[in-house]
Amino acid sequence: MIIVEFANGKIEMCECKTVKQLFKYYNLKENSVIVVRGEELLTEDDRLKDGDKVKIIPVVSGG
Repeated sequence: MIIVEFANGKIEMCECKTVKQLFKYYNLKENSVIVVRGEELLTEDDRLKDGDKVKIIPVVSGG
């Protein structure tokens, strides 16, 4: 199981094996959030391991 922490502090468990699966599972758009594991920025192709803790952080832009 993967531990998923959201920006609002909510924590959930997920059985996703890749970041791409995580996007699909939570219905997230790749360009609206970033996913980090520790201090490592993950791409949609990165694999997730049992026990990983990842944070989903919204991307903020403005102009």
